Amino acid sequence: MSAGTVVGTVNRPEAVVVTLSRNVFIADTGNNRIQSKPNNGGTAVVVGNPGTSVGQFNQPSCIM
Repeated sequence: MSAGTVVGTVNRPEAVVVTLSRNVFIADTGNNRIQSKPNNGGTAVVVGNPGTSVGQFNQPSCIM
């Protein structure tokens, strides 16, 4: 992933988690979203939408 605003790019990443199945989740803080990258080399996807309502992300900085 590289810097930017489109899916597959990040802006101020603050946390990275690699699951047991080797999928990668990134707290894309500058873009107010969490992104997931599958371990099979597939396309990155946005998990959740930016915003301030319940279920939305506003500058996520941690992933558990």
